[in-house]
Amino acid sequence: MRLREKEALIYLEKEHGIKMGGSTYRREKTLLKRMTQQRLYHIAQIGYEDQHIGAIDETENAIMLMYREFMKEQEPLKRVQILEKIINLKPLLSNYYDATKGVIEKPEDTTETIRESTVPESEPAADQWV
Repeated sequence: MRLREKEALIYLEKEHGIKMGGSTYRREKTLLKRMTQQRLYHIAQIGYEDQHIGAIDETENAIMLMYREFMKEQEPLKRVQILEKIINLKPLLSNYYDATKGVIEKPEDTTETIRESTVPESEPAADQWV
């Protein structure tokens, strides 16, 4: 929301019932900035999973339909053309599988490491709103 610190603290207290001091607010804000890459990965993972599954399903379906047409076709030249198209789709399907693997592999969870290095043990973390 790009609020100034005082405005943000008032907003957190009034709208969410979270009361914290300025130093805790700044520490939590710094933590969020450090977690940007991880947060972006999470957002990308959610959006790309459906996209990859859809692309894989469509490609596999297209290959299956091409094989049906191949079995019906009587002309040798057209049969060869259909087989060429099927073969050309195989690397595409393989790339989708590789990309999907990369989407679902999670990076190491650095949240606790970051939190340990930024929040002193004596002060409780106000992370209910994060």
